[in-house]
Amino acid sequence: MRLVYTPAWAPWSVFERLLPHLDLVLLDIKHMDSDIHKKWTGVGNKDILLNARNLATGPVDVMVRLPLIPGFNDDDDNLHACGNFSP
Repeated sequence: MRLVYTPAWAPWSVFERLLPHLDLVLLDIKHMDSDIHKKWTGVGNKDILLNARNLATGPVDVMVRLPLIPGFNDDDDNLHACGNFSP
């Protein structure tokens, strides 16, 4: 199985080049609030969520994961937002 594990913080053009060579994309979404995401990671999540949506309609399987980090993304609001996210 050919897979890539990614935080998905890359231009979509990078994923387009990789997709023909992949069977699975493991994609982490760390926080749904872009401001909080940026505060902790240094980048917002707009492109990450867009890439998740684009990948969901593509030719490879995608597994979206939420690494639970106490005090960062384990609060009810973020967990509900993640659960409601529909790529």
